[in-house]
Amino acid sequence: MNIDTILEMMNSNNPISEQTDGMNEAMKVRCLSVFLRPHSKNIGRNTWKNCALVLSQKSDEELLPIADDLLEWVDDCTLPGALIIAARLHNMVGNEKFDLMLKTKMRIAKKLEEDDWYDGLESFVLHGDFSGFKTEDLKEMGVCTEFNQ
Repeated sequence: MNIDTILEMMNSNNPISEQTDGMNEAMKVRCLSVFLRPHSKNIGRNTWKNCALVLSQKSDEELLPIADDLLEWVDDCTLPGALIIAARLHNMVGNEKFDLMLKTKMRIAKKLEEDDWYDGLESFVLHGDFSGFKTEDLKEMGVCTEFNQ
């Protein structure tokens, strides 16, 4: 099955069973960069939450090569899947390579005066602070409640 078909299946407007089938196929894909906020004629924001859910299931080792790009997903935490990614990246804090990437992105966000991005990186990724959200809202967004402490 080609990646376009998989991504089209993951569209949130499709029946849950089709989305699930698409996500199961996506778990077999080794080139994870295709799940970084994909967009084309038939593929866009409606796939992002499911892409984030797929990426959130990957190991630190698998995510590290694209972690720099994942940190940019948190530039707007209202985007579909952004909080799922932030919660997953929070689990990588303590990895020396990841911590360096995170600190670099935080410096860039600060220098560019991108306050929302900086706040997302600091609050959600670095500190894992999702306390401003109700548990049911986090569940609806696909964020595990274990991060809501």
